Amino acid sequence: MVHSILRNAAVKRFRAYATTAFLSLCWLGAAFAQTAPVKMRDSNLATNPYNNFISTLNVFTAPRTLTLPAPSSVNILPIQFVDTANAVNSANTLSIQASDGSLINGQASITINVAGAYIFIVPSPSGYSATIIQTTSGTPPGGTSGQIQYNNAGAFGGFTTSGDATINTGTGALTLATVLGTPGTFGSATSCIVTTQNAKGLTTAMSVVTCTPALGSITGLGPGIAAALAINTGTTGAPVLFNGTGGTPTSLVLTNATGLPIGTGVSGLGTGVATALALAPNTAGGFTTQPVANASLASMAALSVKGNATNATAAPTDISTTSASNLPLRENGSGVLSFGPLNGGFALNNASVSLAKIANGTANSIVGATSAAAHVDLTVPSCSTASSVLQWLAGTGPQCLSFASTNLSDTTAATTWIPTDISGAGLVFTSVTGNFAKSNKTCTGNFRLTFPTTASGSSVLISSPCITANNGNPAMGTCFSTALAPNAIFVILGVANTAQFQLVNQTGGAAQPTNVNLSTFILTCAFSFITT
Repeated sequence: MVHSILRNAAVKRFRAYATTAFLSLCWLGAAFAQTAPVKMRDSNLATNPYNNFISTLNVFTAPRTLTLPAPSSVNILPIQFVDTANAVNSANTLSIQASDGSLINGQASITINVAGAYIFIVPSPSGYSATIIQTTSGTPPGGTSGQIQYNNAGAFGGFTTSGDATINTGTGALTLATVLGTPGTFGSATSCIVTTQNAKGLTTAMSVVTCTPALGSITGLGPGIAAALAINTGTTGAPVLFNGTGGTPTSLVLTNATGLPIGTGVSGLGTGVATALALAPNTAGGFTTQPVANASLASMAALSVKGNATNATAAPTDISTTSASNLPLRENGSGVLSFGPLNGGFALNNASVSLAKIANGTANSIVGATSAAAHVDLTVPSCSTASSVLQWLAGTGPQCLSFASTNLSDTTAATTWIPTDISGAGLVFTSVTGNFAKSNKTCTGNFRLTFPTTASGSSVLISSPCITANNGNPAMGTCFSTALAPNAIFVILGVANTAQFQLVNQTGGAAQPTNVNLSTFILTCAFSFITT
């Protein structure tokens, strides 16, 4: 009896272990299915709720349809489509729809007609939201050689300019149509131009006529000038001409007049004054001048000025100074004018003020002191980056203060952003583009860049436009590249409380790629994460 009870208990315990192991394997299989990429061949494709990464394998030979599962059945990760095979073109398009009729961007389906599309699709209770992150170069969207391409509500085509202007699509030169039959030079200093314009404002005819403006239509003349110009010269009210008859003016100002005879041209003089003014001074009948006879003015002391040094009316005296005193003339505060120091003691004296340090300082420096000591040259560092500013550090002097250049606001409108290398290898990315936006502390964006040729073994580390929240190293997005393995896929990891991205390889190769792994390759990424 005891043996039977023990056997039954062992059987029950084995069944419980087997059930637990089976459920664990099912969970691991579902988790693996969430990250397994799906290849779309030259045929229609319907995906399941766990296919989050879809790429093309062959060039389409006819229009194809990609059917997504109902958005309510998709896991929380976004769906990404990459036309890695450049399968799509303007004739063989790709239509994307939902299996349950849910809307995508507010419509039943979206159509892609350009090769190399990369689409970021996010499920929501109201349907799908699709964003084309970037496209590679594809076939021309429409038109023929020599035409200008256009996009009319998604329909592409081309047209050739005509009418009043044409465009050379090879050189970009714009040529206006000829509307004037006889081009040339028109008008002169005495001729006016008469033009004819059509309804477009183009000049279609031009002729030259003699300018005959009416005197009354001339502006800018002073009062009475227009009326005077209409009167014959030599008559009342007419202008007086140079060397012409002056007439008898009612008034005349002779401030700048010359050649006026003193004997007959000046009235109001006393008897004999006009005659005396016409004679040389100090001669018979002429006026006598008074010579200067002040001996003090003729013989002043050395280094002196003549004046009244007292605060009272007095005869002028010499106010003197000494040689090389370098002292200014001032009132000394006691009512006496003399040479001496200003403000009771201050004087500019080259013997006591040394400018050698200012005149011969070292390059990129200022004169100062970091302690109670003599002034020295303090080198000013170059704080030329967008994330540094010059500050004064006590005891040290000028220093560069580095600060986070990321956007710290909760909401930021969509804007451009340039990712940079912060791995310490000093890499300079090329063909760099980046965009991001913040909404309620959620930072969403994308970027694309090309690695330079490098042998750096440092792990890839790229700057982020936002600071990652303090929650460890969350998965924030996906990148793809042709490095390491065809169509390599990377997961973006954030570093808590920093503005930087790490990469983890999901398709083989190094778990965390280094710069040399991506040397010369293109990296395209999309991300979405919570910021501080």
